Amino acid sequence: MKQRLNVLISVSDKTNLDKIAHYLSDEDCNLISTGGTFQYLEKLNLKNLKKVSEITQNPEILDGRVKTLHPIIHGGILAKRNNQKHMNEINDLSGIFIDIVICNLYPFEDTLKNIKSTEEEIIEMIDIGGPAMIRAASKNFSSVITLVDPADYKLLMNNKNIQNIEDMVEKKERKKLASKAFKHVSHYDSIIFKYLSEDSTNSFSIDEGQILKKLRYGENPHQQATLYSSNALGSGIINGTQIHGKEMSFNNIIDGNTAWQIVNDFDQNSCVIIKHANPCGLATAADQSTAFKKAFEGDKVSAYGGIVSFNKILEEKTVNEMKGIFFELVIAPGFTKNALNRLRKRKDLRIINMQNTQYENPKFEIKTIAGGYIIQDTDIKKDSTDSWETVTENNPTRKQLNDLEFAWKAIRHVKSNGIILVKNQSIIGLGTGQPNRINSIEIAAKVAGKNTNQSVLASDAFFPFSDNVQLAYEIGVKAIIQPGGSIRDDEVIELANKLNMPMIFTGIRHFKH
Repeated sequence: MKQRLNVLISVSDKTNLDKIAHYLSDEDCNLISTGGTFQYLEKLNLKNLKKVSEITQNPEILDGRVKTLHPIIHGGILAKRNNQKHMNEINDLSGIFIDIVICNLYPFEDTLKNIKSTEEEIIEMIDIGGPAMIRAASKNFSSVITLVDPADYKLLMNNKNIQNIEDMVEKKERKKLASKAFKHVSHYDSIIFKYLSEDSTNSFSIDEGQILKKLRYGENPHQQATLYSSNALGSGIINGTQIHGKEMSFNNIIDGNTAWQIVNDFDQNSCVIIKHANPCGLATAADQSTAFKKAFEGDKVSAYGGIVSFNKILEEKTVNEMKGIFFELVIAPGFTKNALNRLRKRKDLRIINMQNTQYENPKFEIKTIAGGYIIQDTDIKKDSTDSWETVTENNPTRKQLNDLEFAWKAIRHVKSNGIILVKNQSIIGLGTGQPNRINSIEIAAKVAGKNTNQSVLASDAFFPFSDNVQLAYEIGVKAIIQPGGSIRDDEVIELANKLNMPMIFTGIRHFKH
């Protein structure tokens, strides 16, 4: 007669629990459970089902807070089957050996997300016995199978006429399941940590997140990449729904997230075109199609093969304006029926629907370096025009001020050293990533061409020398916005006054490396 396997079951997520329970019962296993899980299993008419309290000969106490925390249970899980001393000690206790642990944890995260939950209700969802059982079983994976994910039940159910756990899951796979179980507990604990932290705005723990999918490759074909999601890192492009086109690449995801972030900075109809994480085109207008045309005209060459995003439902008229222009990806918070039908005719075009998904900045940014990493607050400070100072004798006109405000919103998204030229609420020239600001101005002017006259200029950091102002004047710039803070600010202001060029100091820098 074969020896029955003992299975301890305690789950919050009861997905497919009936299937795995019937399978184990049919295979003549002893099923041990407690609390709500036992009540659920009891209704399934299973063989060999017992309460934990029948095994331990101790009742549940403290309103169910203590059920499985008992030497009989944890000894049965942790005992080394190849250690005679362990075996004797369990037998002396009249204990049992637990071969399979099926367990997942109280729904702490779901309770936390429910705005109606009280603190007492949230605290009660901190599981104690569950993590202890999972950790014990995972530590002893040589002798115990640990299942925390209902999707893994099929690993057991593929087998019939089982004699031992080796018949079900080989040791190599049990080790993988143990690793997955520790990850499950680690993620759970990290959420609790963040909730209980007294200074949650300055505390951040890095966890592996949840794997969404493996990408074809990373930034380059020789690099591997995997996409993860994390509730600790806001909401962006990966929370949308791809409704058409090829699989998203690493660069599509990075650029697409940047595009969605930028257009969400504006209330008026806005369109941005992204190339290599920089906005080569950005504009606002009273109507969407005009915003697109202005954004595209900002740099038609760079726009080719770029990513385009809108902050309003995409209309057919706008899609008509996109005719003949190759884009990798289109992002919008919804699409009219005709607009979507037209876009879907482009076989390779990726389309992301961000309906009901607002962009939410992560509170922190993580940059890895050799030997460690740096965590910093994300640059999400809302700049107030009330703190701006016009440092020149002349004030900007209302039209110039509107363009300067637009330019300052845009410059935070441009790689340093960043310079943008703006005219009529649209970027007409962009200089980015240069080792000095003069080079950035020259590049922006070259992109804008003859359109620079009557434009305004934004710089992500202060002008170290007045030659930046001189060059801006020579290309036709009529007003400047910059942080200020250079030791040569007086020289810069003096030249701006001499050239009758209004200049605003914002008092805040927006470096982006």
